[in-house]
Amino acid sequence: MLRAVGPGLVYQGLAANSGLLAQPSLAVYQGSTQIYGNTVWGGDQVVASVSSAVGASHLDTNSADCAMLITLPAGGYTVLVSGVGGTSGVALVEIYEVP
Repeated sequence: MLRAVGPGLVYQGLAANSGLLAQPSLAVYQGSTQIYGNTVWGGDQVVASVSSAVGASHLDTNSADCAMLITLPAGGYTVLVSGVGGTSGVALVEIYEVP
């Protein structure tokens, strides 16, 4: 599971006005090719269940944070977080191995 958390960082103790990335966009690359992407996770129930199972912090179902479940074969990958519309701010990239 991959997550890019901006607005959801308020649940980890950061103030909402502390420069959090308001709407992150998450992309996974293999070499120079984007193979997965997500903007606004949408409260997917499977992602929410897995988040809870791996001990990830809470995300509101209507938050602008990113989250996705993907299966990747062994190899090298790059995870890129950017702000929608060229915005900037503080975000946390989380990568979880799901049993």
